[in-house]
Amino acid sequence: MRLAWTLIIQTGKPGCRDSSLTAAASPPGIISGTVNVADADEETSVMIDFRQEMLCAGAAEPVMVTVKSINIANGGDFEEELPAGNYQLVASTDGKETLTAEVTIDSGEAIQQGFNF
Repeated sequence: MRLAWTLIIQTGKPGCRDSSLTAAASPPGIISGTVNVADADEETSVMIDFRQEMLCAGAAEPVMVTVKSINIANGGDFEEELPAGNYQLVASTDGKETLTAEVTIDSGEAIQQGFNF
């Protein structure tokens, strides 16, 4: 069983971070897909960063935060549970242009987003 959570970061002192985890109120969504790198062997991997825009305590503007990163072998499939929300996916591999995708993950729903380099 996987649990979804919300991370709340509160700054108490310079250089220190107080944090707590609270369970998400709704079930997570699922994102899945396949990665393919043309002219590469199966040992080539792709890193996918799942990013969300967040407003940190005391900040005037939201910042893009990487909430999860995974490495997938060329030709491989991935499936990840994430809390509902808007995400920017950033996929990168050596020698190829970085690819991005904007997705919305709904609670209890499944979406697909693959990457072809």
